[in-house]
Amino acid sequence: MANEILSEIEFTDLAQKIQNGLEKTSNVFKKLLDLWRHLPLSICRLGGKYGPDIALAVANVVLGQLLPNEPTERVKKYIDGLVSDLGNQNNE
Repeated sequence: MANEILSEIEFTDLAQKIQNGLEKTSNVFKKLLDLWRHLPLSICRLGGKYGPDIALAVANVVLGQLLPNEPTERVKKYIDGLVSDLGNQNNE
């Protein structure tokens, strides 16, 4: 539709502006993700409903803190995943 309304020069200019905007957005997104790339993939689970469970796993595995009581199955799963990620350097 824009091709029918705009002249060829205006259409080309609009298309170039859209492409530039997408490239800038992509670069900003990449920079944001680069801040987190060094972390294991398990850290992606941090936050939300089960954030405290993954935080316990991170405190146990990364910081070496003892768990306050017997971990739940979910915490055990997060610990296993984090140990696996760290062992495999699965962070990219």
